[in-house]
Amino acid sequence: MGAQGYPIFLKLRRAPVLIVGGGQVALRKARGLTECDATITIISPHFGGGFDDLPEIQRFVQLYTPGWLGRPELPRWKLVFAATSQEKINQQVANDAQAAGILCCRCDEAELGDFVSPAAVNQGPITLAVSTHGASPALAARVCHQLLERMDPVWPLQAQLLAQWRVEMRNRVADAAVRRELLERAAGVDMEQALRDGGTGAAQALLVRWIGARAGNGVRENSGVGP
Repeated sequence: MGAQGYPIFLKLRRAPVLIVGGGQVALRKARGLTECDATITIISPHFGGGFDDLPEIQRFVQLYTPGWLGRPELPRWKLVFAATSQEKINQQVANDAQAAGILCCRCDEAELGDFVSPAAVNQGPITLAVSTHGASPALAARVCHQLLERMDPVWPLQAQLLAQWRVEMRNRVADAAVRRELLERAAGVDMEQALRDGGTGAAQALLVRWIGARAGNGVRENSGVGP
């Protein structure tokens, strides 16, 4: 078995991303990238249904030609997706991306590209992503949705609170080790049970007690979290 891909979540807000192709595969990529607030450009001589629902995307209605993505008037792309139904064009896109030092996803032949896009679903601040490393996107999607059905409904709320608490503790807990310990406890089963039994108020109260117990260890005496 070959080397596994390295899983990461890229921050693509306002990052320029190019998609080559105007079919359903390209549409799925465009929709996912829109949720990341990427700045998306698509080039294709033809566009299928659904693209009119994404008016913020810039479209070039033309055939991709060698070197197009490197034109000086175009952005320096963060990512490129070769998503046409023609292997020759996809390979040309991948070659141009490699020459420009840009990561490219070959949507037709995953092993020939630099990365693959996992199947992904969001539940509040939690994202589930599953990859079969290009072997079967359909299987990855099925596994991903089955995992979503089994997700504890408390976890998204816990993740939402942790995002808030992380910011507040950065200001109120000077000792990094103490801060890390408190955040780890806040991500644990005791906090999960507090949320399940008493909701957000109980969770806030429990965290305040934990912080109070660490007063004098990098924590201010009057530290409180939340309202």
